[in-house]
Amino acid sequence: NATFSQNKIKNFTQYIDNWDTWPAQDSKYLGTTDISFSPSVIAASSLVATPVKDLSMTWNSKYVGRQYIDNTSSKERSLNPFWVNNLRFDYALHPSFVKQINLMLSLNNIFNGFTTAMFGFTPKFTTGSNKKKTGISRRQNLISWAASTEILIGFHIYPEKNFSFPGFLCQHETLSVDQATRAD
Repeated sequence: NATFSQNKIKNFTQYIDNWDTWPAQDSKYLGTTDISFSPSVIAASSLVATPVKDLSMTWNSKYVGRQYIDNTSSKERSLNPFWVNNLRFDYALHPSFVKQINLMLSLNNIFNGFTTAMFGFTPKFTTGSNKKKTGISRRQNLISWAASTEILIGFHIYPEKNFSFPGFLCQHETLSVDQATRAD
């Protein structure tokens, strides 16, 4: 599936704090700009194969387009597009003492695709002397990171509806974490 959108602000004016003339602000008309954190493309795919009984393999891919961290559409204050691929193996066991045990191996970001996330903000401010001499506004740097490949191993035990375990009465009415997060 994919989502293509244009999330725009018409007639956007950027206001910049100027500490030399505080509380006055400098302004810059930018026209039509992209709304922050609204990528124009988000796409995902999932391919599932069951080569043998009780074994399934799932390949999930996700692409997220460029995201601007403010409403200026400035590439220097944006998160790069990224594409991640995950591979998951599930195997079901059917022992006599429980209904089913599922074993899971998940390899996330298998191609070590670059992903970014943003901490904090990047305020822009000017000082009159700096602006007159250089024409450059000072700003803080964006802090981001790249996610690496990760390996997850897990299991789920599905007991019969009601069964006794020494000292406990167990009922099968719980939802495993894995099932709850598979909506992506």
